[in-house]
Amino acid sequence: MDANASQQLPSSWGKLKIASTVLGTVLIPLVIAYASNEYTSAIKQNEIGQRYVELAVGILSKPPTDSTMHTRAWAVKVVDHYSGVQMSVDAQNELIDEQLEAINSAVNAALEVIKKVQKVQ
Repeated sequence: MDANASQQLPSSWGKLKIASTVLGTVLIPLVIAYASNEYTSAIKQNEIGQRYVELAVGILSKPPTDSTMHTRAWAVKVVDHYSGVQMSVDAQNELIDEQLEAINSAVNAALEVIKKVQKVQ
């Protein structure tokens, strides 16, 4: 029996070696490819969300009119969706009804700086 057991041991090790080779050459690259694809997809989704927020902030930074109320409501939903902190209903209504002054002021300040720099040159 000892001779028979010693012959089976290398056969078992051979099977284990074949299985580990298959795992190493097939399964690991597939897992790496899947993880890479998921990472790339997450980055693209983040970029898309960023573009939507930029569009929404652009809409909200303009003065509200009767014809833009639905668009402003959409913009508020976009900002709320991609925000890490959810807005209250009052804050949402305020953004729909009023111009987003902080952005408008920042844009105006940047334009003033550009004008001053151009005058100096």
